[in-house]
Amino acid sequence: MRPITLKEDRSVPEKNHNRESQREDCKQASPYSPLTKECTETRLCCSLQQEYGFLLMSDFVVLAVSVLFMAYGCSPLFVYLVPYALSVGVSHHQAAFLMSILGVIDIVGNITFGWLTDRRCLKNYRYVCYLFAVALDGLCYLCLPMLQTFPLLVPFSCTFGYFDGAYVTLIPVVTAEIVGTTSLSSALGVVYFLHAVPYLVSPPIAGWLVDTTG
Repeated sequence: MRPITLKEDRSVPEKNHNRESQREDCKQASPYSPLTKECTETRLCCSLQQEYGFLLMSDFVVLAVSVLFMAYGCSPLFVYLVPYALSVGVSHHQAAFLMSILGVIDIVGNITFGWLTDRRCLKNYRYVCYLFAVALDGLCYLCLPMLQTFPLLVPFSCTFGYFDGAYVTLIPVVTAEIVGTTSLSSALGVVYFLHAVPYLVSPPIAGWLVDTTG
């Protein structure tokens, strides 16, 4: 992430002047006066609104919900790829090799896809690239029931691993495009939290579904 020059907001000096006036009034007032309480509440509300106002943005809500559901779908594979491969007749050695391929290609996807989308021709289409990576991960999942041999599972592991790493590396960029740089740290914290929760709860849910339905 590079430093960028933000456009000057002409309303900032006026807002700062108003805040300074409020602070002076608060300082002059008694600690127990209604004015002090009102000033404290106003300051807190302004701070929260400035820090977490992005939660009311429709684009951010769509991104957050999509990340939540996407992580629910992606996370079980890292736990159940080997058991699935063993269930369709792949040997233990080959099943472990599939997991190694998935992990290595995931790292490759992280690095190379980030570099690719930083090229001038794709720089303005990072959001589209993010959607493309997520869509291909979903498409790989839809094809998985038809892949029941080791030679077919190898390209699956490569494709899924690459685009899983690809969408992860674009999460900060897409978040920045939606909320801007001012609230990026808070917005990114929310997005990563929503991305992490499914990785904790989804594999046990998937295991329970397998145990109850076969």
